Amino acid sequence: LHLFDTSLYQPRGPVRYGTDEWHEHVQYAIRTAAELGLELGTMNCAGWSMSGGPWITPETSMKMLVWTETPIPGGKPFAGELKQPKTNEAFYASTVAGCLPRPVAPTTDPTPSITPSPRERCDAPLGANTCIFGGGSKGTDCHVELAVRPAPPLKRGLPSNKASCVDGDPACDADGAANASCTFRVWLCINNDDPRLPACAAGALRSFQVQRPKWTSTDPADVTNLAVLEGIGGGAMPAGFGLDLVRGSGEVLPGTPNDTANWCSDPFELVVPLRAAGAGRWKYGQRVIGLRTTTTQSLIDRDRLQLRCLPPPAP
Repeated sequence: LHLFDTSLYQPRGPVRYGTDEWHEHVQYAIRTAAELGLELGTMNCAGWSMSGGPWITPETSMKMLVWTETPIPGGKPFAGELKQPKTNEAFYASTVAGCLPRPVAPTTDPTPSITPSPRERCDAPLGANTCIFGGGSKGTDCHVELAVRPAPPLKRGLPSNKASCVDGDPACDADGAANASCTFRVWLCINNDDPRLPACAAGALRSFQVQRPKWTSTDPADVTNLAVLEGIGGGAMPAGFGLDLVRGSGEVLPGTPNDTANWCSDPFELVVPLRAAGAGRWKYGQRVIGLRTTTTQSLIDRDRLQLRCLPPPAP
């Protein structure tokens, strides 16, 4: 739906533009659209005539967000000037400055020999294979699979892509401490000859993208988890897969295709904090990991893993 006010060739209605009654009608339209699951957009004024003019100064005119990026060395304070973004009419006002970790660039050295991790094998036989598909298509799910220890419960005979842990439980919380967060130990495995997926033929992966957590998130746990995941997908081999690393709709760091069969990463840790419930109490916390990978044949595999941290039982 789009709200557009005009009087061109239209008879005058009973409600005058900008009056209290008009605002009540607009609020009713917004509520109704929300109830029906519709989007409602609106013009920035009553029509074309008020969008600009000599009486509109740059400070009061329509604006757009602009930005620049300044690479800086990490691990120490930064003091200096940031490059000013593009301006129009010599008007500019700062809104926010942020700092994000830069993914590790893939190595340009010759590809080392790769030995799949003995900890996980997604080509293990039926009954011994605890790798998680991630919820994508059965025709592409073998391209990327995940593993969590201990393995999630079975769902329809296969490990679920939902894992839970109690804060401080050494069986699943890698730090073993009741510290208002759970540290999950996770593996990523690529190009798997998984016997549970006969319709999927492993090939060569080209790109790797973390869709959740979002790269724009400022949540500390999201920032940490994103850096870990991007380090696995786009990091230098053999610690990472060395793939093209993608953020948003564009490539961030170029890599090289990887066709190593049945290659599992070393275990890495993802943190899920509990949520404060007040008065020293805690309630469960949850993070969802979303991955999107593309093969050299432009096949897309999407994988999702839900990690939930539960507070320890009350003493």
